[in-house]
Amino acid sequence: MVPLNVVQHIPEITVQWDDADKTVTIYWDNETISLGAGQNTAYIGKEKVTLPAIMSKNYGLRS
Repeated sequence: MVPLNVVQHIPEITVQWDDADKTVTIYWDNETISLGAGQNTAYIGKEKVTLPAIMSKNYGLRS
């Protein structure tokens, strides 16, 4: 995992936060990655990907 505040400084990458949906979307080289806050799934393009674990607010892992 890489912090998004680091990713957003890479010139070829755009990071957008949707506060209404609590979703971050990353655009890079004709690819789109979307991840909802607190979700254990992400979308790479239209493909749904299950993530192995997510971070809770207290920085502990949960499945």
